[in-house]
Amino acid sequence: MQANTEQLWQAVRLGEDSGLELTEVQLRGKRVSAPARDNLADELAAFANARGGRLVLGVKDDRTPQSLEPASLDALMDMVSAICEDSIRPRLDYEAHRVAVPGGNGGVLVVNVSPGDTVHRSPGGYYRRFGDTKRQMQAEEIRRLLQARGQSAAATDSQTVANTGVNTLRPELWRRYASSRTNESAEVTLGKLKFAKADRSGALRAACCSLAKNLASGCRTPTFKRSATTANAWTATASSTPKTSAAPWTARSATPCASWRATVA
Repeated sequence: MQANTEQLWQAVRLGEDSGLELTEVQLRGKRVSAPARDNLADELAAFANARGGRLVLGVKDDRTPQSLEPASLDALMDMVSAICEDSIRPRLDYEAHRVAVPGGNGGVLVVNVSPGDTVHRSPGGYYRRFGDTKRQMQAEEIRRLLQARGQSAAATDSQTVANTGVNTLRPELWRRYASSRTNESAEVTLGKLKFAKADRSGALRAACCSLAKNLASGCRTPTFKRSATTANAWTATASSTPKTSAAPWTARSATPCASWRATVA
């Protein structure tokens, strides 16, 4: 929906809050030199991980608009599109509007972000908007937000792991992310945590999940190994996975999306 310009400029005059971020833009020729792409991604993801918000590109620290030319707005539009598509996982849905500056020839770019259906990761980690700034979430906060949004229909970047099932995942490893007060079955809980999902045949399998691996920096992740005593049994053992590693079946090595990787002993 097109921004209400009168309300927008009134909010800009009042300053930043939980739902508004004002950002000055610097350009070198047709290239955006500031804000940095990763910083902008963190700001947008922080809104999605909270109650949503509005980012206004083209406002100085003293809250006056910059009156950006159409070519500059084009560059900003392209930058925001690339960020939401490539730098945030899962990709971020947004609306962007060019808004004319009162009494000027130029304008600003207003990016509206709705609350996400899942938890979004940006280059700096998992951020959430608090007051007039963003703050990186701790593992417990991510777990609570994931649970709160677990009933959504949002799809995460995940794939099932063949020859696994609910009993494959050791409870002492995955229950740390589940509420101690839940009375739900393991199947339901693992599904909400995105640690398990149905494969094409409808069987519930362990899943590589975009959130689980990065709940904490340098976390230890379970590795599936075939039991030496039972040919068809799988057990999970903890192994240290480098922070920058990714599962062999994901194409996005820069933004690892797997919590589990399967190996045959």
